Amino acid sequence: ILYSAGGHDIDLVFRQILRLLAGLGLMIIVAQFRVQKIVPWVPWLYLLGIFLLIIVLVIGEISHGSKRWLNLGLFRFQPSELMKLAVPMMITWYLADKPLPPSYGRLLIATILIAIPVMLVAKQPDLGTALLIGSSGIFVILLSGISWRFIFGFMTLGILSTPVLWY
Repeated sequence: ILYSAGGHDIDLVFRQILRLLAGLGLMIIVAQFRVQKIVPWVPWLYLLGIFLLIIVLVIGEISHGSKRWLNLGLFRFQPSELMKLAVPMMITWYLADKPLPPSYGRLLIATILIAIPVMLVAKQPDLGTALLIGSSGIFVILLSGISWRFIFGFMTLGILSTPVLWY
């Protein structure tokens, strides 16, 4: 299908296979790490992602009307992809060693930790990825044991504030 859609370019197919193999290799390597070894690096990964998102806004490469990419010479990198993993890991790291369900203050900080990358990605503009990053963080909060009354109240507030936040 890729060969056909790519204008019968076999080089495109081989490049995609190479990327697939590189991704699988990286996945296998990362899967060998124990979670306890990764946990101390989570805040640094999150901060690196925020830094890279800011760099994209300043010197990012424009493609199809959006500034989403960093050109690293050998390849282009989209920092928002990193944030799809970093945000739920950061929220989990933040809530992990505190009593659950989280207090309103901790929920506010967790929401801010989610909102920062979501706003940076939405500014690129990439609304789909911004929503995916936001929902990945929100699901961690929802699974932390907060009450249903709070969830429905927050959803109502979110729905009512949508017209204001849209502009």
